[in-house]
Amino acid sequence: MIVGTGIRTEDVFQRFSSGEPLSDLAEDYGLRRDQIEAAI
Repeated sequence: MIVGTGIRTEDVFQRFSSGEPLSDLAEDYGLRRDQIEAAI
């Protein structure tokens, strides 16, 4: 889980692994890019 969000790191990693850009993930989850990078 990403602390304070309820978002599973596994979900973020799976989407990243399938080719989604970090910027899209950050926007979809309402997080900063550095938070997404830390999660993956």
